[in-house]
Amino acid sequence: MSGISGINEDRSQKPSENLGMQWGNALWFTKQLDACLETKERRSTNINKSGAFFASNLGSVCERFLYMHFYGMLTQEQISGNLKRIFDVGHSAEARFLRYFEKMRIYVDHEVPVRISNPPIHGRIDFVLRKKREEDNRLENFLLELKTINNLGFGNLNGPQHHHYVQLQVYLNIMGLDTGVVLYECKDNQRLKAFDVTRDQVLWEQILQRCQKVQNMIALPDIDIGEHDKRCKCS
Repeated sequence: MSGISGINEDRSQKPSENLGMQWGNALWFTKQLDACLETKERRSTNINKSGAFFASNLGSVCERFLYMHFYGMLTQEQISGNLKRIFDVGHSAEARFLRYFEKMRIYVDHEVPVRISNPPIHGRIDFVLRKKREEDNRLENFLLELKTINNLGFGNLNGPQHHHYVQLQVYLNIMGLDTGVVLYECKDNQRLKAFDVTRDQVLWEQILQRCQKVQNMIALPDIDIGEHDKRCKCS
């Protein structure tokens, strides 16, 4: 028996030549996959040449960033293969939840474009869903924004993150709907947290005024250190 045990130990500690070849193929494969997905060059974006604010950016506290965003001055982020896969996880989550909402029979629409012209604000709503009102059983629509988040961020959630809250407020006010939900799915274990958002017209007026203020600026503002997020892309 000791001989058999020794043979087993030897096999576990000494990879075969074939296993070595598989490791070489695996290393080549992962490098090629990353190379296929990544964008290596930083370049100016073309998405804002016409001049518009995107709803997903309006939660930024940095007016320098909003100015650069509006006037197409931002530089496109270098996307690694790993970061591209992270983005794709979010896209695939939308496809999964579309199936869930259809099964629940609450689905109305998804990826709904919204925009206003003064100030120019563009956005795209993740989901329009419906439910029965408790008081009279009439169907009413509500909006849902779906976000995927890692376990650390998920654990720290006590409400919707500020930029997600502002984004949904933009959609609610443009669509004239009263209620929405920000739904977070933890990427580590698929746990969920959902937060109600009620339309806030006072905040909406503040958002509009801020956009108009940025539009009327005659030069790129300096960084406001006191209000600046170190992860901001305005530098």
